[in-house]
Amino acid sequence: MNKDFPLVSIVIPFYNNIEWLTQALESVIQQTYTNTEVIIVNDGSKENTSLVEIEFDSFLFFKTENRGAGAARNFGIEIANGDYICFLDSDDLWHPRKIEKQLNYMLEKKLVWSHTNYSTFEEDDPTKILHINTLQSGYILPKMLISCPIATPCMMIKTEVLKSDSTLRFNDKFKVGEDSFFWINLAEKYFLGHLSESLTKVRLRGSNAAFDIKRQLEAKALLFQTIKNNRKWFKKDMHFFLVKQGFNLANSLYVFLNFTLPESKMSKGLVNNVYKLFYAVPYLYLKALLKILKL
Repeated sequence: MNKDFPLVSIVIPFYNNIEWLTQALESVIQQTYTNTEVIIVNDGSKENTSLVEIEFDSFLFFKTENRGAGAARNFGIEIANGDYICFLDSDDLWHPRKIEKQLNYMLEKKLVWSHTNYSTFEEDDPTKILHINTLQSGYILPKMLISCPIATPCMMIKTEVLKSDSTLRFNDKFKVGEDSFFWINLAEKYFLGHLSESLTKVRLRGSNAAFDIKRQLEAKALLFQTIKNNRKWFKKDMHFFLVKQGFNLANSLYVFLNFTLPESKMSKGLVNNVYKLFYAVPYLYLKALLKILKL
């Protein structure tokens, strides 16, 4: 490692929308820290990226079969040469000093992984901006199970720990919540740093917004399968029991809704409203536990 200017690998999974990908790559070009390796993994997209590859000819482009963003990021991890690695989704943007500021923070604090605050903007109305203070730092289990504000494009990780431990990967078996399992594995072993600056812009896309609640319920259902076997994350048996019941409820509701809702005969808006109604129960229960138990 060059102690003064470590190489930073940037992994960008891509599936569709060339225009957004171009904007994301331009935000990488504008970075004030320039000792970077940029890896774009085309996750089986049918769009022609040849013009983008010509325009950004210093970047590395790869194409894989469509297995989801998690698998694409894992591919990037395997081939990355950097001392540190970070991830940018192809529809999101970085502040020009994102890498510079976060890397300096990592080096100063001697951190293995860290994240930053971020902002959201709506594709249909870019003026609607919401600033998200992600707050969490330190040893964040079990709190992160209930409240995990970590956004993947805000993350930076020391590559050495990923190369030396094959379990530290995105869960490529799922296309929802694949990052949560990664953060859990990291959180078990390492202190999380938090840089309280908004250095990423996350795009909220109207085309998929209607199913956000369904995805969140599904993610909690998947987490139940992990939580129920990990008493070690909790200081008290009662805490473990109460939190597990919340995720068990989410799992049961997801299975019920997934089986009974005839999506093909209902509008997306109606499906979303039904999921919102059912999701509110485990969501409010777990949020209440977070405050009451002070996890």
